[in-house]
Amino acid sequence: MSPLIWESEYYTINQFASHCSKTPSRDKSTLFYLSTITEFQTPACLHLDTSDLRMKFNSKITGPLPLVLITSLISYSGDAHAQAIYNVPISAEATLEQCQKLAKDVAANFQISICNQTSSTLTFSGVYNKLYSWKLTGSVPPYTAQFVDFNGNDTSSFTNAANFAVGETGKFFQFGAAWPPVGRSKIQICTINSAGNLPAENCWEQTRNPDEKNVVNGSFRARGVLNQNSSGKRRWAFQVR
Repeated sequence: MSPLIWESEYYTINQFASHCSKTPSRDKSTLFYLSTITEFQTPACLHLDTSDLRMKFNSKITGPLPLVLITSLISYSGDAHAQAIYNVPISAEATLEQCQKLAKDVAANFQISICNQTSSTLTFSGVYNKLYSWKLTGSVPPYTAQFVDFNGNDTSSFTNAANFAVGETGKFFQFGAAWPPVGRSKIQICTINSAGNLPAENCWEQTRNPDEKNVVNGSFRARGVLNQNSSGKRRWAFQVR
């Protein structure tokens, strides 16, 4: 088996996920995918057992191991739920639909995207996780579309909301997304101009339906749509401009 290469040196996240998810299922553990700058034939999956912090390799590496890099961190219960977070440049004039078309072809059940078409960074400020964890907890640079593809928890359900500040403008947007165990999928956008977790929780409480959302906050506008692509992936897309 010849080495699989990502950016000339590393495995892709999906290639690691495909390999490591074939290992026996474990309960409530954390899975690190590791790679090295030395060529090797099999990726090394390092499993951290959160109950007693024991670590072990389940694959052998051929050749020396001068450098180990953590390339992805995945929390899971049972089989691994791979997620991929990435940024793509976007113009100020692009529509939300055009933003969604910038997404990579990643095999997953769900996708959440934030299209920041402002000159300010959207800075993560708070979160409310009713079920499963909100995935996009970093900043979204100006004129950037940020995507995450994932598979949900063991029941393929989630419901949560996050709070983002628009630079230093004093304006905030909250994004709510839900695929609940009971009921229909939902999407929401709120404009509570406060930092922290409470605005996210308040917005989550207002997340009631899958209808398109359009809001205005000062000189900023936000739009949210819930749809699915040709392969059936459910997509929650948020746009700020």
